[in-house]
Amino acid sequence: MTRGPVSEQAIAWAVALAAVRGTVYDFRKQRECPCDFQIVSSSGIAFVRVKRTRCLHRTAEELGAECRDHVLRLRAVPRAPAVTRELWICSRSGRWRFFRVTDTGLDEIPGPVPALPAGSPAAQTVA
Repeated sequence: MTRGPVSEQAIAWAVALAAVRGTVYDFRKQRECPCDFQIVSSSGIAFVRVKRTRCLHRTAEELGAECRDHVLRLRAVPRAPAVTRELWICSRSGRWRFFRVTDTGLDEIPGPVPALPAGSPAAQTVA
């Protein structure tokens, strides 16, 4: 169950991360869209949904259960070799965990950006 829309701050941090990977197309104004934004690059297309959580240090299964609606929306995106469906989860302090949404669960992936300035909330990932 969600407590409302993702904060604008979390979206801003996520878009800063995404911009390093390619061109970002924002879809947040479309209520039924499966993603918050899309990243288009020469390596493919990523559909990304952002979720803020109070407890980032949980298993992928626990986080997937908390984000069930987001995961189901992303699974509605058709699979293709050049398409990924990603769930980006952020803590209040700006720490991140990134997951690829598969048909059976969530696979954690390394943070998309090591190149942002140190100390910037968008550059902090959970180790």
